[in-house]
Amino acid sequence: MTRERSVVPAREQLGEQLRRLRTRSGKSLKQLEKTVHASDSSLSRYLSGATVPPWPVVEQLCREADEDTAALRPLWEQAAGEAPEPTPDAPERKPWRARHPAWFLAAVVAATAVVFAAAGLVAGAELFPRVVVAPAATQDKVCADWPWPDGPGQEVEAPARPNAVDHQPVVALEQAMVGGVWMVFAHLTGAAYGDRVWLDVTADDGATWNQCGPFLVTGPSAVTRAHALDPRLEFRACADVVHYRPGTTRNVCTEFW
Repeated sequence: MTRERSVVPAREQLGEQLRRLRTRSGKSLKQLEKTVHASDSSLSRYLSGATVPPWPVVEQLCREADEDTAALRPLWEQAAGEAPEPTPDAPERKPWRARHPAWFLAAVVAATAVVFAAAGLVAGAELFPRVVVAPAATQDKVCADWPWPDGPGQEVEAPARPNAVDHQPVVALEQAMVGGVWMVFAHLTGAAYGDRVWLDVTADDGATWNQCGPFLVTGPSAVTRAHALDPRLEFRACADVVHYRPGTTRNVCTEFW
């Protein structure tokens, strides 16, 4: 009688390689946050093999360890193509204050006032859950001078799914290189005419936030304008649908990242 050899999922193999890179870099997860452009909690999930990181994260970890990125590309592609295993409990995410303690006291006054106030931001007034109510007025002026992404990017947070009755839209927060700078934006796929997508930005862990959009969707997908990564800020992607299921909310958002 032969016994089948257990196969280690590619994402776990990738996680092992990423842990090796982190060790070789000599840096802690907190130190890697700024150069890798991922929070320490996200990095922890990537290194444990719980989730597959965007390719730019793998590339930067290779650079931190002074290793060739080509060697890990096949393994990353295999891991990215695997169906994720269900996880009953999402890993606990550290609050913004804990991840960015040096910025917290000045973030609300300095970052929000200096970076956004002149643009006329409209801020939310309550601690938000995952599902929030979108303002009826379009806030395009908030981000009128932000660049548009060149195309789809890599997801950096678990996507959200509006409860539409006639289609299956998915909104994701994505990052990509835009004009030589790493930026984030919201990307809605599986959409229908009349859906909307927008990007929320917070400097105080979601106590208040500023909104870029909503942008009306006229095709199967749409993106928002993009904002450069900033250690003082967190972002989330939101969308709503015209025809939503009875008993549910019209709009949803990802978690802040």
